[in-house]
Amino acid sequence: MAKSRQAVVNLVESWDGKKESNGSHKSIIDLYNEFFEKICAGKFPRGIRMRYDWAWCACTWSALAAALRYESIMPMEISCYYLIEAAKKMGADVVINSKEDPDGLEREVAKLNRGGLPVIFEATGARGPLMQAAELVSERGRVVMISQVHGEAMPPIDDPIMQKGASLIGTYVNSKPYKLRRADLLIEGAWPPVMGKKLNRYVNSDCWTSDEDIQVFLNLIKYGKLDITPLISHEFSYKQIPEAYADYVFPHVNPDMTGGLICWEE
Repeated sequence: MAKSRQAVVNLVESWDGKKESNGSHKSIIDLYNEFFEKICAGKFPRGIRMRYDWAWCACTWSALAAALRYESIMPMEISCYYLIEAAKKMGADVVINSKEDPDGLEREVAKLNRGGLPVIFEATGARGPLMQAAELVSERGRVVMISQVHGEAMPPIDDPIMQKGASLIGTYVNSKPYKLRRADLLIEGAWPPVMGKKLNRYVNSDCWTSDEDIQVFLNLIKYGKLDITPLISHEFSYKQIPEAYADYVFPHVNPDMTGGLICWEE
């Protein structure tokens, strides 16, 4: 089953209202402890079992990963500090705990000495981070909204976006063309030139296509910057595709499969 950010959002929203005063937070901590007791044979991070009377912010994140079996893409810990360290080990170049270091993001952006960030992905759906993204984006940069502000008025992002000539890009639908082709002028023996019959791939910074997205993704894999092997739970030959969809996708999604890899060679 494919992993999705929305699944995390939906689950954490269902936990809204859980608190220490009535003990309802214990179910979250139980999820974390049971995961490491049953799935990991008692091998807790740093050998520490979570207690009900400890701060449980990092544990909530980890319990989400445990409940959804997203441990391959979400680090798990009960300490914010060690959670950040685990995220670094999973490939994050810079990790900032804004609670302990509220100026950390601005400081890291300033180190780049680029007048802001050319591209920012905002995935929290919260007013503060969305406003911060609009303030930190560079001139003619892009803010990509992966989530949206629910139950609240939108922050006044129009002014910093407009002042810097930046772009605000929504992600609910893919509005980009898949790929573009161009025809070149050719001289076939004598003047004047004629339009060539062969269409060549058009690539330019003025137009980013879905085809370019795929090329970037594949290059991340090729150069070892992105490891997708933890997401592959099953492998199929191309002849097994109909049975694979019947067994794992339609009419019901089988939770035993995280991701399927199809081999197209004989």
